[in-house]
Amino acid sequence: MFRYYEIYNERVFDLLARRETKGKKGAKVPLLKVRESPAVGPYIQGITSFAVENTNAIHQLIAQGQANRHVGATAMNAESSRSHAVLMLNVTQKIKAGANTGEFADEDLEKTSKLNLVDLAGSERQNKSQVSAPPATELCDASPTVGNHPSQHGQ
Repeated sequence: MFRYYEIYNERVFDLLARRETKGKKGAKVPLLKVRESPAVGPYIQGITSFAVENTNAIHQLIAQGQANRHVGATAMNAESSRSHAVLMLNVTQKIKAGANTGEFADEDLEKTSKLNLVDLAGSERQNKSQVSAPPATELCDASPTVGNHPSQHGQ
């Protein structure tokens, strides 16, 4: 499963959700809620999930999500990220019984891994980038959220 979201001004947004106004930058995106379950721990309620079977599908979803990120221009970077982004990928490898693996030759084998990649908000030095409020405060506001939001990134 593939999920991609951002934390912007202490709010969680789904980077892969359909926009209310098609094709327009800045269209409304549903705000997601971080919940906690005794069974799975912290999770993001309502996040869009995609089943992907190859790297081309992953590249397309990354491009789609990147296009929806909050960005702003600075003196150092024309499109500096204003948010933290988290890409979550659950990978399942299925190995048929009798495959030349040396493991469990009589049974099908399934291995599952979770990969979480985090892109932190633009960290240009304020004096060099000439960032001023409110963009500079966006970074300060979002940073505490990362420490308090689900590090396990539940289902």
